[in-house]
Order: sequence, then C-alpha cells, then structure tokens
Amino acid sequence: MFKKRLPLIIAGVAFLLLQSVAMGTPVTPLTPVTPLPEDVELAYDDGTPEVIINWTSGSIAAVRMTPPAGTWKIKTARYLLMGGGKVRIFEDDSGYPGRDLIEGILIESSQMGWNDVDLESYSIMVNGDFYVGLESIDSLGRPGLGVDTAGNERAWMYDSIFENWSYQKDATYFIRAVVTDVVGVKEELAPKSVTDVNCSPNPFSQSTIISYALPQAGRVTVSIWDASGRRVRILIDANEAGGNHSVEWDGADNAGNLLPTGVYFLKLDTNQSTLTRKVVLVR
Repeated sequence: MFKKRLPLIIAGVAFLLLQSVAMGTPVTPLTPVTPLPEDVELAYDDGTPEVIINWTSGSIAAVRMTPPAGTWKIKTARYLLMGGGKVRIFEDDSGYPGRDLIEGILIESSQMGWNDVDLESYSIMVNGDFYVGLESIDSLGRPGLGVDTAGNERAWMYDSIFENWSYQKDATYFIRAVVTDVVGVKEELAPKSVTDVNCSPNPFSQSTIISYALPQAGRVTVSIWDASGRRVRILIDANEAGGNHSVEWDGADNAGNLLPTGVYFLKLDTNQSTLTRKVVLVR
C-alpha cells in the first residue's frame, strides 16, 4: 500500500516533509500513564514534550515499537494528543512500516493529554517490531501531537502527497503502546469457526448486505469472485473484533466498474476457516 523510499534527513527541526508544523510555547509537563503490573508499556519519550505539531490530512505520524522477546498482544495505543485522527497499526517490513494490521479507529480529544485507545478485542499478536501511528483527518480537526525536537531513531512520517514513508531523524513523537504477554489469552486464541455468513437481498440489482458473525477477533478477508474463478473485489481485509459485522457490496469491481449480470461467489476467510456463498447479480 505504501511505497518505500530512503530516509530523508532535513537540517534543524524541519522534520516534517510538506507538513503543517505548529511550534508553540513549551507544554506543561504531564504525568505519564502507569500501566497495570501485568502489562508492558513501550515508551520512548521523556514525558515532557517541547512543542505540539500537526500535519497534512491523510499523512501519518508513527513510532516504531520494540516489545521484549516473545509473543505479545497489543493492548493499548497511547497518544499525547489534542484533536482527532485515525489509529493505525503497522507490521514491520524490513525496517519500514508495512501492512496495516487494523481498520482505522477514530480518536478525538478536546484537550491536551494522554489518550488511550483499547485494542485488546482485535487480538493483534506481535513477536517483533511494529508501528503505532496516527493519521490526520481534516474532518476531525488536524491532531496536535506532543513532540521533542531531539530524535530517538523511532519516528516515521507517511506523506499522503508523495505516498512514501520517511524516517524523521530530528523528532520524538509522544506515541506509546501497551502490550500484554499471551499467557492467559490462550483460550481466546483457540481455533473457532465463523458461525455464519449471508447476503440480503440475493439475487440483487443495486446492492446487497453481507452479514457475518465472528466468535473471536482476528484477521478477516471478504472478497467477491466471478464464475471463472477470478477475484473481482476485496470488501474487507482487516483485523476485526468478535461479534456481528456487515459490509455492503454495490456490484462493482475493485476499479469501481459495474459488473454484468451473473453468478458470483462471496468468500469469507479467517485464520480458522473459509466460507463461500453464491450471489446472483441481476442488472
């Protein structure tokens, strides 16, 4: 999804490419949130930001997280934030932010402070580096994020204009993560199947609603295939919480072209099972 480019090094504190940077007065020190004893907080800032920054809509500020050895579950994302944005979690791809591990969750804060986003129900498991990010969205008001102008070798920025990630040498973003050991969540990880998947209406002419129930959180892919076995549309490819879900298919392919009358196949894949249903499109 994202192109890679070599890290860009910019002199002084100009560490945000084509970003709108708001340098204000020093921020009053804030007391860091203390995690529960059974959790591990991955924190690389000093707790006292020098400035507040904001950045272009669609761009993403992210911090590389390094959990202790072993397998961990991402429990919480933390942001020293005022304003709004979308939570993004990325796996590591050879030292760069890679595949997005979660469908963006919106977060809003009316005043500057630490904001926690509960990710436990998404059951995101990691056994190495990952990235916690925040995407700027104009409709929520660009986020104001705590930053130090001395780098900690963990800050990254995705530029929505040039569609690339760049390493931010002269920045420390106040973004944290809380992880918990997988011990104690083994029952949650036991293989379970999708309970059901349905389309209504079926046949359909304009659109159909695909409904499905997940007994547990995990990675879900919902796709549409034509009668020749060619995948024509991906509707969902994300981590989702357990429970009931639905997505609408408008009868178009990935390029937005309306597909012709015919028999198609809905395919729902999880880590534990695959279900297929026939769907009839009538123009």
